[in-house]
Amino acid sequence: MRRLVALLLSFVMTLSLTACGTENGENSQADLDAKSVSEEAEAMTQQLPETSKEEEENSTVDLGTNTISEEIKAMALELPEASADHLPNWHGLEYEPMGDYPDGYRNYGFATPGFTEQDVKNVSDLGFNFLRVPLNTKFFFANADVNQPAIQYWENLDELISWGIQYKVHISLVVCETYGHNCTYTEEESTLFQNQQQMDLFVTFWDTVAKRYADIPNNALSFNLLNEPCDYIGEDVYCEMALHLAEVIRAHTPDRLIISDMFSWGKEPLEGLVGSGIVQTIHCYEPNALHSGELEEWPSILPMVNSHIYGGGHFTLRGDFPAGTQAEIYINGVAAGAKILLCAGEKEYELFEESLPEEGKNQCVNVFVDENGNPVYANYDMALHVTLEQDAQTIEIYPSEQEGSVLDLGGVLLRMPDGREVMIESTQLEDADMEQIPVTDLTIEPNGSITDNQPQTDYAPSYDRNWLKTYFQRYADFSEETGTTIFLNEFGVPVTAHYEASLAYMDDLLSVVDEFGWSWCLYDYKGPFGLVKGTNNALIRPDAVYEKMGDCEVDQGLYQVVKAYF
Repeated sequence: MRRLVALLLSFVMTLSLTACGTENGENSQADLDAKSVSEEAEAMTQQLPETSKEEEENSTVDLGTNTISEEIKAMALELPEASADHLPNWHGLEYEPMGDYPDGYRNYGFATPGFTEQDVKNVSDLGFNFLRVPLNTKFFFANADVNQPAIQYWENLDELISWGIQYKVHISLVVCETYGHNCTYTEEESTLFQNQQQMDLFVTFWDTVAKRYADIPNNALSFNLLNEPCDYIGEDVYCEMALHLAEVIRAHTPDRLIISDMFSWGKEPLEGLVGSGIVQTIHCYEPNALHSGELEEWPSILPMVNSHIYGGGHFTLRGDFPAGTQAEIYINGVAAGAKILLCAGEKEYELFEESLPEEGKNQCVNVFVDENGNPVYANYDMALHVTLEQDAQTIEIYPSEQEGSVLDLGGVLLRMPDGREVMIESTQLEDADMEQIPVTDLTIEPNGSITDNQPQTDYAPSYDRNWLKTYFQRYADFSEETGTTIFLNEFGVPVTAHYEASLAYMDDLLSVVDEFGWSWCLYDYKGPFGLVKGTNNALIRPDAVYEKMGDCEVDQGLYQVVKAYF
């Protein structure tokens, strides 16, 4: 398969490669890039089944031709029409044949035994008509060499699309992992957009897929470019890449249905793709308090965290805080000259004092002065850190007592020595007299849940259907204002979340999505968020009732909730 050299030479985002070393004999950046990819490719090759002699002989086969029969291709038109202007009523599942997830989320896609007809039949028999299918490009070319295709995986992909057509299930392919990208990677690991060779392989993969399946209509197949583009990629950089990929794909199929996850892990609409004919999709795992297990009920009234602490008041956290606990205190503002203090047990720590705040100094954002020009208050974007030197049952944060003393906290993050983390975020209030709301007094339970010792139901936020409606409204507004087609392409609740709360949440969420008229895809078929019973306890909801349905055991509570929105 020839590489898209001419196209990539004009791809301004990626770095130019040079084949020569430096004069002093050190490796050039291109050499280092090639070495890093080849080393990773060698490791990936170890995971592939051994290639037979017949497969080796076929390694030069033209990947531009799929093995799907003409009879099956003709059946594809029986599925609902799909375009960037109008999507069918899709209700889907994400499908990852990853077995017991032995390597967590690091190896997406084609792990043995690969996709199976029985899984696709199960999905169809349960009433779903859409499958989002994560791919790992590393499995498709041996040694990261486009001239060494792993034929068995390409043919398994043919089979998957063929089964989708036969069972009336639309297949949406998405790259979840490629050299230099996985949504779980750190900023340092995410090198796809800085490494020419990695980008070359990524674009070549999509060019190959587009050419191979050019004769499969949108009714049966769509392309979701890259799973959850991360903040540190840069929105403009990502959009330029997505537009370039759209050109590559449309060179083979001009009307191909192309999908892009929204930016920042599927949360921020992409203005740079407006008018491109690319569908944008939302990923929703909010609120985090439910998914982390903190919320035991849905709907739920949350602890009221008053961000304002006036002279004499103490922001108080109660619980067991062993020596070595790290506290990260986020500061929004403080009165000029006031000290920021923290007391843990009998030990008081002085964290900060600035009598003459200046914009740009100590992360000061702006300064307010009195009629004489003297600073009285300053806004900050600052985090203060302290490690407890002794065990404590209370942590108190407060400003020193003086006239006009006030401290505005953005929140507090506690990191326990055993690895547990608890985040306490301040409640954002509008049109409220903060001095009339009691200062915060919370208890941190051993499981990380938070109890408000003086609940303020008039001000405390609540998680409920209205919260979800507000959360999704901005996406609906974006779609209406820009003419961009959108849908909810990933959502779900982990098996570790409180079960009854999860079901109530899912019902509210799907009712909101249904109100907006969006298609949706549940994460996932069988896995840590699964609808179908997994193969080990880590993939099973402990409170769910599973019943045999066809070839699989299905969580009946969750199934009845989602089925109501087919």
